[in-house]
Amino acid sequence: MSVAPLSPEDPPEVGGYILEGRLGRGGQATVYLGRTATGEAVAVKVFDAAWMADPEARQRLAAEIDAARG
Repeated sequence: MSVAPLSPEDPPEVGGYILEGRLGRGGQATVYLGRTATGEAVAVKVFDAAWMADPEARQRLAAEIDAARG
């Protein structure tokens, strides 16, 4: 797994997860390597504000989350 350093524009923390680096960037979001309070490694996906402003995009994301929950 390749982890790029955080850029100055990247947040140091999101939702209680400390961000350590970038795992990747796509058309709708950036994925970071984060750590929980107990040190567990997690992937943290942060969607672009412009993408999240699109009601249809939010609806598709909600459907994907529901499907993943089973």
